[in-house]
Amino acid sequence: MDHNVSCVPDPAFLDQSCECPQDECMKIGYQYVDVSVPIQLSPHTTLDKVEIECCGEPTVSCQENCCKNTVEVVVTQRVRVKFPIHYTVTACMGESVLECADCEETMEL
Repeated sequence: MDHNVSCVPDPAFLDQSCECPQDECMKIGYQYVDVSVPIQLSPHTTLDKVEIECCGEPTVSCQENCCKNTVEVVVTQRVRVKFPIHYTVTACMGESVLECADCEETMEL
């Protein structure tokens, strides 16, 4: 519906339904209404193939444990992990609702 269009009845209808002249007895009534529509948003994510790439050379550290006669070797490697994630959202519109507005100036005649 175009909100810029006036909702005044056709003058021909007024001539048939009213015995007084149109410019003396015509009144216009207004009613404010609230229109609401729920919209449900559903997120969707997908994960593509994860890729791992080594960065630089690994470091090696060595610790002796004389009491237990052992050696612990720790190898540390910096890696870059690529997570290709795709985000989408689906919007689903529900049924709209029309309610009379709570306003003291609701009806003017």
